[in-house]
Formats: sequence, C-alpha cells, structure tokens
Amino acid sequence: MKGLRIKLFSSIAIFVLLLMLIIVGVWATTPPQAINISGDVVFSIDDRTLYIKNIRVREANDLQGEGTTIDDFQPGFIDGAISIDVGSDYVATTSFTLYFDIVNTSNITYEASTSSVISNAHVSASGVINGDSATLSNVANEEISGIIALTITVDTASNISLDGIVININEV
Repeated sequence: MKGLRIKLFSSIAIFVLLLMLIIVGVWATTPPQAINISGDVVFSIDDRTLYIKNIRVREANDLQGEGTTIDDFQPGFIDGAISIDVGSDYVATTSFTLYFDIVNTSNITYEASTSSVISNAHVSASGVINGDSATLSNVANEEISGIIALTITVDTASNISLDGIVININEV
C-alpha cells in the first residue's frame, strides 16, 4: 500500500511539474502585448499657417532615437483634426510619443499643450514652433520650425483611441 501511495504521489508530482514547464514555456514565447493606435488628434488652430511635414512615433524604450516615420501620413496644413492610424506596427511598449514636425508660415511663435484625458492613458503635449515665415509656395521643402511632442502612457497594452485629444496651439 505504501508503494502505491509513493507511485501515486510521484505521478502527481511529475504531472504538476510538466504542467508548470508547459505554462512557463508558453509564457516565455508569447510576444509582448502591443498598443494599437488610431483616431483623430484635434488641433485648436485651423488658420492654415502651420504645416505638418511629418509624424514620427518613438517608443519609450528608444531613448536615443528620432522615432519611426508613419509611412501613410500625408503632409498638409493643420486644418482641425488630423486622422492618425499607426496600428500596432510601431509600438510594443506602454508608452510612446508622437512627434509632429511643423513648418510655420507665419511670423508668430506658438506653444503646444494639452489638458486632454482619454481612457486607459495619460496624455501630455509640449513644443515650441518658431515664427519662421516659411515660404508658402515651397512649404514642403522648408526646414521645420518646431516639433510638437504628444506623449501617451497607457495603463495596459490595448487599442488606444486618440479621439478626444486636443492639442492647444497658443501664441507665445
């Protein structure tokens, strides 16, 4: 009887050990959760003096990088909302920054901020856009006047909607 108990206990112990190894193996090979980013970012200025030349995405763990350019973004003047669909191709961490490279065709210097709140995330915006009076006829080839950094830190990796984010553009 004692031998039967030992065999039963050994069988159970081996089963539990194998189950734990399988769980750890699956956990170790599961890719990290990604953030899926999409939605409309609204700018409080729509006088068509600020031209968005480029939008880049930088993950929080990329401390030295310039960010990855969003390939399907079409440059243009800020005229209300900018629709952004980053998907999950660029971001695998729970914090990222969208960089808006701006050309200013006016002589007014602007500053960016936000007080927006979106679910499952913390949002901040900053940046100064110099009044460079860039040439309208050749705006796409002008040097950038400033960068607006929109930083979003999420509580958990998930689908993040940028809807509801308003970047305030104020004269300095």
